[in-house]
Amino acid sequence: MGGPKVKYFQSRGYDPAAPGVLVDTLRRVAADGVLTDTEATFWGTKYLVVGTVTAPDGRPITLGTVWIRSGEGPPVLVTAYPIRKERK
Repeated sequence: MGGPKVKYFQSRGYDPAAPGVLVDTLRRVAADGVLTDTEATFWGTKYLVVGTVTAPDGRPITLGTVWIRSGEGPPVLVTAYPIRKERK
């Protein structure tokens, strides 16, 4: 059950039975991450925020989060995905 992102998040210690942990992670990325792109779309303004937080497995995880804000309401999460850092 679930696609590659679900399997990835589970491998990092996120549990479908405790969705609040992932919600808190995504909110931390939105609050503390770096706004790397904005784009005006038909649906509203799209924001890409990238940030690194500690996953439940105790290791850092860098996530890209995409949010859309239409009108006066708060931004809504569209997707989140892991960003792999280049190895040197």
